[in-house]
Amino acid sequence: METFIDKEGLNNNCLEGTYIAIFIHLIIWATCLFVSEFARRRRPGLINEVSPPQQDGISETNDDKLYTKVANAAKDSLLMIVIATLAVQTGYGATTTSAILTWIFFIVSTCRILSIIFFDQTWIPLILLAIALPFILSIFALSFQPADQPESDLLFQ
Repeated sequence: METFIDKEGLNNNCLEGTYIAIFIHLIIWATCLFVSEFARRRRPGLINEVSPPQQDGISETNDDKLYTKVANAAKDSLLMIVIATLAVQTGYGATTTSAILTWIFFIVSTCRILSIIFFDQTWIPLILLAIALPFILSIFALSFQPADQPESDLLFQ
């Protein structure tokens, strides 16, 4: 378990909060993926209705595209938050700032997923993505803290 403590050998209390956010995000992504696959596999209309086949022989509707967009957005957000958290852990360990930024990114990306579901427009998810990206970049930047001050916390100095 030595990889889960910071570089000074002290226990890292902020790590648990970041991994809880990742775990909840994983559950959201898995749920979106499950709903997407369930929606894609159903056939709209009557049993004998003929529709243009997709590659696997099942027609694709607008709802299928919506669920696919939602699952892809959840997957992309999950990958960003996992990679950022791993970068922080290989740097100087999680701090209170990185945990707070992780939760803010989680909230904004969850709002982005919900905006795709309820407001299937281009601008609302794009604005929320533009809001979320600085938070994920800030989490990445925290992995490059100065080596002489690994316990410093940028928000609470």
